[in-house]
Amino acid sequence: MKRRQMRWILVLVPTVVALCLMVVAPVADAITGHASPVPAPSPAAPATFAPPVGALLVPPGRSQSPKKPNDYSGYYENLVGALKLTSTITVPTVKCTNSATWGTVVGLLALANSNVSGEHGGGVEVGCAPVTGTPSYAAALCDPSFPKGCGALADVVLPGDTVDVTVTAAGGCNPACASVVVTVKDTTQSWTESWSGSSSQSDFDTFVVAVGASPLADFGKVTLTNVTSNGARFQGQKFNLIDNAGHTLARAGNLTQAKTSFSVKWLRAA
Repeated sequence: MKRRQMRWILVLVPTVVALCLMVVAPVADAITGHASPVPAPSPAAPATFAPPVGALLVPPGRSQSPKKPNDYSGYYENLVGALKLTSTITVPTVKCTNSATWGTVVGLLALANSNVSGEHGGGVEVGCAPVTGTPSYAAALCDPSFPKGCGALADVVLPGDTVDVTVTAAGGCNPACASVVVTVKDTTQSWTESWSGSSSQSDFDTFVVAVGASPLADFGKVTLTNVTSNGARFQGQKFNLIDNAGHTLARAGNLTQAKTSFSVKWLRAA
């Protein structure tokens, strides 16, 4: 009797396994089918967050010593009232040969910062992956309502891409703006992301900058063009990224004669 039972068990086990595989296989195929790429809608919030870029602190009196530490390199201008800020970022190639920079991010951003309601803007975040040191590139949107201020999106961004950023504040703006709209568009990859909200203040500190901290990932040189405020040439003040030891990590070049473009060059990690 025991031998017959063993025979039945040996026959039934393979049969049951085969039936299970027949049931699971179509389910797996269905999941794969639904995973096919579709155009990404504009998110209600950033899809995935990268480490936040540092807060942009405007020096008292709108001036700064050449050797005073700060976390951005580029141009700053104060504007009151309705605002339209534009910038085009040519995405640089990041080098991650220095392992001290692994797990760090540099924001290449156009921002309108209200001391009351926070930063509105966007651009690109580039850096080095934490474990592998692989260069990373992502789109970024910045808004005070986001958990980390600036968040990286899942859109494809590659070195050499042209990314347009527009920040528009309108609707009264005396003293508050009823509408703030940020648009980030990669004309090379053909995607657009946007975010809209409001500002409780219309006194904006506008920045077109590379934002980071020591150790600073090697982004080489980033070119920023079409830099305008309210349709006119940018009249910003230049700043360099300087760490607490007084080392200049990234230096902004001069505005072109038309005052609508400049570059920021990486100098050292720390």
